[in-house]
Amino acid sequence: MIGHLYHPRFSDGARLPASLSGRAIHALRAEGYIGFQGVVFSDDMEMGAVRDDYSIEERVLKAVNAGTDLIVFSNVKSRDPELGVTIHGIIADAVRDGRISRLRVEQAYGRIMLLKRRLAQHDLPGKW
Repeated sequence: MIGHLYHPRFSDGARLPASLSGRAIHALRAEGYIGFQGVVFSDDMEMGAVRDDYSIEERVLKAVNAGTDLIVFSNVKSRDPELGVTIHGIIADAVRDGRISRLRVEQAYGRIMLLKRRLAQHDLPGKW
């Protein structure tokens, strides 16, 4: 899970939280650094650390383009029964007009499907 913390070494811009920063997620995935190749989940995108400074569209676009594979929205603050539809629309429109690459979506899909397969086969190392 990538959190909304800020560190200048891992930010793409002035005070941009790690959850929206490609630089932070690249560091997480980089060989010789952390080398994590699994699914990157966001922290709740309704938390004040991102909700107060970024629109829902900005949060979705920045998180996906940064490399987050699965974006979490608790829907506690907005209580919007159409939130999932709204997020889907943002992503679909962004892929259609090139703000999110189709490759980025396929990479996330591949990692999520691998995780699902490994969970179904009880093939995850370590203890839970």
